Amino acid sequence: MGVAKSGYIIPSVHMAEVYHTRFHDGAFLASRVEHIVQDGFYRSIELPVIERREDRLRIQNAFRVQGCNIGNVVVWSGLYAAEHGLDINAIDESARRKSVDTLKKLIDESCECGSGSFGVVSGRNVGILDKSEAYRQLIKSLKELTAFARDRHQNLIFEALEKFSGRRALLGTTEDTFELMQILKPELPTLYCCFDTAHSALNRELINHALENMQEYIGLVHLSNAVLDPHSPLYGDNHLRPGLPGFLTARTASELLRKAWELGLNQKRGLIVCTELRERGEQPPEKEDWHYMIATDFLKQVYLEFMLDGKQY
Repeated sequence: MGVAKSGYIIPSVHMAEVYHTRFHDGAFLASRVEHIVQDGFYRSIELPVIERREDRLRIQNAFRVQGCNIGNVVVWSGLYAAEHGLDINAIDESARRKSVDTLKKLIDESCECGSGSFGVVSGRNVGILDKSEAYRQLIKSLKELTAFARDRHQNLIFEALEKFSGRRALLGTTEDTFELMQILKPELPTLYCCFDTAHSALNRELINHALENMQEYIGLVHLSNAVLDPHSPLYGDNHLRPGLPGFLTARTASELLRKAWELGLNQKRGLIVCTELRERGEQPPEKEDWHYMIATDFLKQVYLEFMLDGKQY
């Protein structure tokens, strides 16, 4: 027996995106977490690496407030990895080892935020002659990190990136990710994937079909918008606000989630869904929550259309 349709979508907020210009400021993010807990809409929070212990403990204490609805916390390491040159599929073993050891330290620290999942991303693409070795390194890293996280009562969430634009990651397409998860999942039941709509679309996939193919392995969904025309200056994984000129509208997103519901994806516990929208440029104090509110309003609209089952208002 799964959750009712009304409780199927678990709203999640990505703090490093909606407050991107301040994602290094752990004290600020802690203050916003306290506000979000009091608001009550969100049932999941996604955090960047929080470097100061006092900020991590403050965040964890926020989740202990009576009546708190937050049942899921993810700490994402992608921004930290990019800044510090971490690469879990590095051909050079010493570089891979350093990356994995650093991420293990961050997994330990994420426990102090109350995290139940730790997120990692695919490393850089390599030349054709080195690709097989890079995949072996990636598999080795994911095995080590998943086992380490499991021992600390955490899942590991792996996010494949876009392959044909922007970061040009080693692992991007649904087909490649599916094959990797087929290898790893039987041995690593606590390893999951994050399904990002922009990455899938930029990899020239039909996102509903990609979701169906990956349904056994998805732990959460990021609703991320992108312009798909390679001739546009906005082309790429730019974490745009939903709507035109990008492909992701409330209708597109709600249809994707209806597909997930029909597939029975995570129907026993619900599906974690986040609007991935990046704040750009410093905001005056009176507008510092603007991107948070846009992301929240979009998720509420998507939920409404999902519940209306495709019917007109």
